[in-house]
Amino acid sequence: MRAEPRLERRSISHYDLLEKVGEGGMGAVYRAHDRTLDRIVALKFLSDDLLESGPGKTRFLREARAVSRLNHRHIAVIHAIEECDDEIFLVFEYLPGGSLRSLLAPLHARGAHLAPEQAAAYALQIA
Repeated sequence: MRAEPRLERRSISHYDLLEKVGEGGMGAVYRAHDRTLDRIVALKFLSDDLLESGPGKTRFLREARAVSRLNHRHIAVIHAIEECDDEIFLVFEYLPGGSLRSLLAPLHARGAHLAPEQAAAYALQIA
């Protein structure tokens, strides 16, 4: 995956890449500044392997269309699907706060665990 060179580039279209905030099987997500609307957004880039794969790109676009139909407080709003310089990326609402993993890491480092009530509350939100 060509995630780091994107950050060296620092911009794509009218977005300034600020920091990488996550990476998964389909690609990488960056916090970015949208110069046109002067707001912070999240950009999700498809990995190079999937970009070159017809089925991978199709799955990425299908995911974007499915997410764009959802309206829920726990799901980021998708603003656009964009292509620039042979790259395809999704533009999402940026929701600060991190992942459940980042929330749990300090607890695990201390050998602590979530209270059962807190774990149940997170489980309900995930479900």
